Amino acid sequence: SQVFAYVIKNGTATITSYAGREKRVHIPETIDGYKVTAIENRAFANHSELEIVIIPNGVQSIGWFAFSGCVALTEVSIPSSVSTIGYGAFENCNASLTVICSADSYARQYANSYGYKIK
Repeated sequence: SQVFAYVIKNGTATITSYAGREKRVHIPETIDGYKVTAIENRAFANHSELEIVIIPNGVQSIGWFAFSGCVALTEVSIPSSVSTIGYGAFENCNASLTVICSADSYARQYANSYGYKIK
């Protein structure tokens, strides 16, 4: 998990940046034994190679501009544990961005309000 930089806050991990070059990224539920609960502002910004991102259950917040400028990002899976998504989180992503989420989730409301496709 060297591709994910993180900090520990209140005993849980917050991902601060991503150094990988994969097209498909499955963010881990735990890093070094710490539960991943947040994605920091701009953590994945401008990774033009990213196409699919799977956010694990347990993550509660996605920061401002977290995936901004990920121009190839066409699919993001957001679990129902996510209760906040920061400003511009998916700004300048692919026009056909699809959000995979459950019907009664915050992610669904978010996707609807921004006009993203939903699966």
